[in-house]
Amino acid sequence: MGQKYLDLKGRDFLSLRDFSSDEFYHVLNTSIELKSKLRRGETHELLHGKTLGLVFSEHSTRTRSSFETAMTQLGGHAQFLWTESLQMSGPGKEPLRDTSRVLSRYLDAIAIRPNQYRDEDVYEMANYASVPVINAASLTAHPCQATADLLTILEKKRKFERIKLAFCWTFGLWPKPPTTVYDLMSMGSKLGMDLVYGCPEGYEPKEDVETAKKVAKETKGSLEIVRSLEEAANGADVIYLKSWVLPGLKDPKKEAAHLREPDKYRNWIVNNDLLDAAKRDVIVMNAMPAIRGEELTEEVFEGSHSVLFDEAENRLHAQKGILSLLL
Repeated sequence: MGQKYLDLKGRDFLSLRDFSSDEFYHVLNTSIELKSKLRRGETHELLHGKTLGLVFSEHSTRTRSSFETAMTQLGGHAQFLWTESLQMSGPGKEPLRDTSRVLSRYLDAIAIRPNQYRDEDVYEMANYASVPVINAASLTAHPCQATADLLTILEKKRKFERIKLAFCWTFGLWPKPPTTVYDLMSMGSKLGMDLVYGCPEGYEPKEDVETAKKVAKETKGSLEIVRSLEEAANGADVIYLKSWVLPGLKDPKKEAAHLREPDKYRNWIVNNDLLDAAKRDVIVMNAMPAIRGEELTEEVFEGSHSVLFDEAENRLHAQKGILSLLL
C-alpha cells in the first residue's frame, strides 16, 4: 500500500465511517509504536510547538485527561476551552462557525464535544475550520473511544477476523448517547469481525446497519441484531456493554429519563451467568464510567475477564496515534 494513500495529515477525525481498514490499521500501528516507545522511556516529541484546543460543552474525565497528556508526551500543548467560558454562550453569543474560524488562526487542531452531543455541531465546526477537527463524542460517533476499544481487542485477541464482539445493551438510569455503537459497527464490519447487537426492541441501531451488513459479507464477517443478552453473549470473544438511549433522540439528558422502566429492563445486566455463555477467555469492555449494579455487577467489573482499565489507558495511546498522523 502506497504511503501517499495512508497519509492522513490534515484530515478530520469525525467518525470511523470515514476511514478504510488500511487507514485504520495505520492508526493502530502508529498507536502501538508510540505506546512501546513510552514504555521504553524513549522520547517521541513529534508535535513540538503544536497546540490542540479542546472545545467541550459536556463533562469529561478520560477524553480530556488523555488528550492533554497525549499532547504533552508528543511535545505539544493542549488548551481546555469550556464553552461556558467562551463567547459561544450567554447573551449575544458568537456563532459556532465564527468561533471555528477564529480558533483555526490560533490552533493546530480542534477536538469538540458539543452541547447535547449534537452531531450537527461537530460537522459545522469541521466545515468552517481550516485545521483538523476531532470528534470527542457526539450522538452517533466517538471515534477516539472506538479506536481505543479496537486497539484493546487487537492486543488481547491478536486479530480481528472472526472475533465475535457481543455489543450488549444494558440497563442504566443515567442516559448516554449511542456514540460507539456506530463506530464499532462501521469499522468492525470492515475488519471482518462477527458483530452481534443484543438489545430490546426499539433500541437497535438505526443507521448504517444495511451498509455494515454488506461490508461484513465482503470481509467474511457478520452482523446481526438479537433480542436477548444470552443470545448475544453465546460464544462471544468480547462482551462490550453499554447503556444507551433510544436512537434518534436529540437531547438525551432531557428526553431519556422517562424511557427507563426498571421493572422491565433490570435484567439487562452483564453478570457472571452471562459470562458463562461466552468463551472461557472472553474479555469484558465498557467505555466507562460503568455503573455497577445497573450495567454490570461488581463481580464482573472487578473480575478477571474485565479489561476496562486497559481499555481506558488505551485512550491515551490511540489519541497519540491519531494526533501524530493528523498533524
